Amino acid sequence: MHAPPRRRPTTLTHWRDEHACRLPHPGSPGGGRGESRGFVCAAPGSDFGWTILTREGLKAAQVHDFPTWAADRDLPESLLHPQIAAECMTSFRAGKFDTAVFEAFKALEVAIRNGAGLGHDLVGTKLATRAFNPEEGPLTDPGQDGGERQGLMNLMTGALGYFKNPQSHRKVDLAAWEAREMLVIASHLYRIVDARALAGRQGQRT
Repeated sequence: MHAPPRRRPTTLTHWRDEHACRLPHPGSPGGGRGESRGFVCAAPGSDFGWTILTREGLKAAQVHDFPTWAADRDLPESLLHPQIAAECMTSFRAGKFDTAVFEAFKALEVAIRNGAGLGHDLVGTKLATRAFNPEEGPLTDPGQDGGERQGLMNLMTGALGYFKNPQSHRKVDLAAWEAREMLVIASHLYRIVDARALAGRQGQRT
């Protein structure tokens, strides 16, 4: 007989009850690096690694949907480009961090293609190389130094190659903090694409 599937915890109290034995003592190996999000701390006078809820933890215990609340607390949408938030926050809140990162950099790739006016025959790093070619790329800034134009092309191609490609080819296990930082990077690059595309359209009208 198969064991019934575990129900996804909806409050910090449920989450604490299911995972309390896994919470690292802040002074132990692997502890104190943000796993508890500041919701637990070492129990005063305990020599056995016991933890208790902090004031922030007690406040969070009243939240009905704890996983969603915690995700929004860890990654406020205000940090993200609106399109990145629309594409990836559902996956991030669900704990599907590799999917969230893939969706974010896929959105960046689409933005590069649309902003540069390029076709679907170019994808990934080849697309970014063409769009930000320092000599004739439609999204390059001719007013910048040549090294800066080259650097921006390398940044865009590197981001798609390093962050997007692994997620599309295989299962990648990411921690929440890793995904959070990657989504912020994708958002920053997306805003650069927006700015360069806008400058290109304005240049065409003059």
